[in-house]
Amino acid sequence: MNKILGLGVGLIFVFLSCVTAPAIHEHPVWVSTPHSFRASETKQDANNVLPPQSFVTIPFHLVNLETNTIYHPQKNLPASRFMSQHFLDWQKIFSTGDLGKKIVLLQHLANLSHDFPENYWAAKFLYELYFQAHIPQEAQRWLKKAKEIYPNSEDSILLAWLQAFELDLDSEQIKKNFDEVDPQQLSPSGRMLYRMVRLKLNFYELSLPDIGLDPHVSDLETDQDDLWVATWDGGLARYSLPTQTWKVFWKPQTEVSPIKQLCVTKWFIYVFQDSVMSRYSKVTETWRTFPYPEGWGGLRVESVIPLDEQTLLVAHLGQGLWEWKAGVWNNLSQALPTPFLTALSPAKQGGWWIGTQDKGGGWLSENYQTFIPWAKGPKDVTFILDHQGFLYTGSYGQGLWVGESNNLVRLPEAPRYVVKGLLQPVVSKSDAKGSSVVLWGGTLDHGSFRWDGRTWTSYSSAEGFPFTDVTALAREGSYVLWGSMNDGLGAWLDRSP
Repeated sequence: MNKILGLGVGLIFVFLSCVTAPAIHEHPVWVSTPHSFRASETKQDANNVLPPQSFVTIPFHLVNLETNTIYHPQKNLPASRFMSQHFLDWQKIFSTGDLGKKIVLLQHLANLSHDFPENYWAAKFLYELYFQAHIPQEAQRWLKKAKEIYPNSEDSILLAWLQAFELDLDSEQIKKNFDEVDPQQLSPSGRMLYRMVRLKLNFYELSLPDIGLDPHVSDLETDQDDLWVATWDGGLARYSLPTQTWKVFWKPQTEVSPIKQLCVTKWFIYVFQDSVMSRYSKVTETWRTFPYPEGWGGLRVESVIPLDEQTLLVAHLGQGLWEWKAGVWNNLSQALPTPFLTALSPAKQGGWWIGTQDKGGGWLSENYQTFIPWAKGPKDVTFILDHQGFLYTGSYGQGLWVGESNNLVRLPEAPRYVVKGLLQPVVSKSDAKGSSVVLWGGTLDHGSFRWDGRTWTSYSSAEGFPFTDVTALAREGSYVLWGSMNDGLGAWLDRSP
């Protein structure tokens, strides 16, 4: 194409007559090729050349040569049809086979300052013509002109898409047009472009295979400006968000040793694998290993809370609740209804929230002697988060439940398998309980979601996201980080819509 462009402006018109629109652009072809065009000077034959649905994005006549009328871009306005002031120009545009003449006539109409909507459609047709010719710079020029004549969301998202995917412009330029879009005003094809641009601006994938790790993320933990990443094949790495650099500690070996959980303290990183717990000292940069109690499997560790640098509270699926203190294990499960624990979280009033695999959840006293089960709620709990006594509870098969412990309510918006949760404080607070934080959630079949107490926002494959399952969540700076069992690691710029 560069070779053709180098031949000069005169050959551009020849080039324009031979191209077709890229597959992603769903507009019907407006430019007729020499093989299909039948030159004519009559109104009837001009209409035959261009069928009614061949005008860009509007599925009806924009310029009706029989009635000498032209339509407003917003067809449902009370006065949406106007008498054309440039009937002869439109007739020549539709009838001539000379593409150079078409362009000259369209440019003349597009530059008329007071003849709306004819100037708008002329600019829009020029955009379409140059886009089909794979000349995105000129396409952008005329689309900008159309948007200046008649500002609207459909053209704003089209321009943002063109700048993001055809011109690869700076994100700030793209964002300016993207921010002008009202998604509620978009057509189905416009909403598709909106999802694509939204992803381009705000979503980043961090490639684990590029650093020798498998893409099966098991856990994410933040440590000041660093992100720790563990994988099911035994990979362990640290990513610095400010410098965007990796340090790999363990790569998957021939004999796979999965990592189930990470726990970060001020001085140490605890790593839970099947047969051993390892500890990394951030001060000495050395490793040390510790055995589990007899009969344990580290892959059934479901939750870990550090009580101090060398004291951990560990919930185990099958062995109950344990305390690890400087190498010594102590069983604290005596008051619990089952040893099959799935969730552990500090309670605002003191003590602990406990989730189980098959017996719901409840509150465990600080001395581990008293357990009070919930009156209602999910039976198979995946996580519990407490914000000022307002609980967010995920489940395996029963969706998301919220409310105070004696009045948990299932949210109808949530998918069935909500397996991970993360609370994010917000600056603007409300009097309504639970609304001063945002909940980020991960699911097994619908990607991620965000819920602020009023609005549910889904980040699933239906919205174009590459993750179907999100089983690990972390937050660092402006980013929410998603880990997937199958699709690796992604980062979402949280201040975006």
